[in-house]
Amino acid sequence: MWAPSANDAPQRFVVSYTYTLPFYSLTHRWKRLTDDWSLSGIYTLQHGLPIAVFDFREYSINCDNNVAFFACLGQADRTSAPLGIRDPRNNNGSNPQNLYFNPAAFTIPASGTLGTASRNPLYGPGINYGDIALEKRIHIDESRYFELRLETYNTFNHTNFANPSDPSLGSGALGHEDVQSLLGNFGQVYTTKTISTNGEGRAIQLGAKFYF
Repeated sequence: MWAPSANDAPQRFVVSYTYTLPFYSLTHRWKRLTDDWSLSGIYTLQHGLPIAVFDFREYSINCDNNVAFFACLGQADRTSAPLGIRDPRNNNGSNPQNLYFNPAAFTIPASGTLGTASRNPLYGPGINYGDIALEKRIHIDESRYFELRLETYNTFNHTNFANPSDPSLGSGALGHEDVQSLLGNFGQVYTTKTISTNGEGRAIQLGAKFYF
């Protein structure tokens, strides 16, 4: 069965830039104030990574979790219901459970059969992330100068959601007949991507260096 790999990102765009701000063109009377300003940054836009949908309750009977070295990951059944991709930010009356997709689009296969859903049947939220730095150099002479920096990480404070935390149908469930009782947290988003070491939200810092 054809399916994308777990780390497949169909589109990824990254741009880095440095721009010398033309404050020097405003006046030549205060060169120490208007010269040597620059703006730099990096911005990333990326398609989301695949979401694997599994049946962990071994209804396919293709192996036994009690004796298998690896977990027995059975494929779910794909129903006729639409995937219904949603924005996890809209945690309101129309989306009260932070759902990313419609849980009814998948169900547990009949006992002894393999599910009809592909290995990675849908993609999760993408990445929209940018860092910007404003820099000013203050020259003392030709070889010595101060560099002052204002740096922002995730400058536009864009929330980058992680894939749904529970991709498995039936984890912790008791019955097979009532599909809804099997869902648990299936399809719900509760976490964000940790893209850099500063954390998920906007971070601002000031820096200074002396070159000599």
